[in-house]
Amino acid sequence: MDNRNYYGAKNLIEKIDRLSQSADNTVQAIEDFKKDPETAKLYIGANGHVSTITLTKDLAIKFLEELLESYNLLIKEAQKEVNNIINNTIHEPL
Repeated sequence: MDNRNYYGAKNLIEKIDRLSQSADNTVQAIEDFKKDPETAKLYIGANGHVSTITLTKDLAIKFLEELLESYNLLIKEAQKEVNNIINNTIHEPL
């Protein structure tokens, strides 16, 4: 495996790890949110300005579930890329 493929696979695996950690945190937030709170505050910082949005419990759960699905899709895409690198490496001439 050449360096480009090695570091490409390494970076993708690190990306999968970060996304998985974020997904785990999102699952925990959904579970916690279903127990008690009635609203959630979403803080968005951009261009030196912070906006706050208050979400109802149902909307917050829906938002978190959509976020979780996005993580899932990104993880699957990265896994596919890693598998392609591995498969191409296996079939490289020695």
